[in-house]
Amino acid sequence: MTRTDHLSLVAEAQDRDVVAVGSVLLDGKTSGELVLLVEDRWQGKGIGSQLIDRLQIASEAAGITTITAQVLTTNVRVHRIIARACPQVTFSTPDCGVVEAVISLTGPVGSAHRPAAA
Repeated sequence: MTRTDHLSLVAEAQDRDVVAVGSVLLDGKTSGELVLLVEDRWQGKGIGSQLIDRLQIASEAAGITTITAQVLTTNVRVHRIIARACPQVTFSTPDCGVVEAVISLTGPVGSAHRPAAA
């Protein structure tokens, strides 16, 4: 993990190929924007959720209190991932076709604080 103007993590396969990358681009002292990319054949395996969890924890440790993410309205899978991984998220639709997720890091962070499945 590095911190200059961003916090970044990569996920590697056993053969050391990079299969996913997640970053929080810092746009202020206490805010940042989440960027996430998971290779198609590795989607649906929990990698994106793990990256989001770890980036939230690292961001909070770095003094970040709010993370935003811009997601296409049609990308329902990512909406669900963010909603599950981020207990304190609100969604809005500032632009046609784009949903903005605003994640507050002032309370419990990550999947460890999600309610247990029934």
